[in-house]
Amino acid sequence: MINWDDELVQAIGRRRSVIVIGAGVSRNSINHNGKSPATWEEFLRAASNDLGNPPLLIKLIEQKDYLTACEVIKKRLKPDDFIASIQKEYQKPGYLRSCLKT
Repeated sequence: MINWDDELVQAIGRRRSVIVIGAGVSRNSINHNGKSPATWEEFLRAASNDLGNPPLLIKLIEQKDYLTACEVIKKRLKPDDFIASIQKEYQKPGYLRSCLKT
């Protein structure tokens, strides 16, 4: 169990704080087929592969500069194709619940 500091609880109650949930929060989700969402790196590598693995993208991904790599991918794909790739990986599989992975 987490022991929350009283000041933090009060700040949240007064709406004087921002709760930030990282990208990994959904990593333990699965869909009815047992599939989990791709990590950022997995998603970016697949998108880079679809673009013919340009050296710039490979370098950015290896340097873990995922935000810049995503921006490059977004600019190189047609807007509808970029949105479709995001939906295909993160929305359409229908991730339903979290599970504990060991």
